[in-house]
Amino acid sequence: MTDYEKVTDRYGIKLRKPKEKPTLLQSVLAWAVVNELVGLGYPKNLYEEPRELVNYHYQLGRVIDKARKVVRMKEKEGNDGAQNNA
Repeated sequence: MTDYEKVTDRYGIKLRKPKEKPTLLQSVLAWAVVNELVGLGYPKNLYEEPRELVNYHYQLGRVIDKARKVVRMKEKEGNDGAQNNA
């Protein structure tokens, strides 16, 4: 069983358990999205480099777009959720 309480943010707020279980494809794609988000990182200096902040928000928005697509996927791709449009 997944222990969602092991993952917390800097304020100690625990990860919320999703209402539905993901398909295998959603799980694999979500892992790729998480790695992309981690690679994005935090902006270095929000006060002296406003352009960096703007670019960061655009990049973050693109990652969120991908995450939303993964969340909306359904089981219709097949038994294991595999699909041939990677």
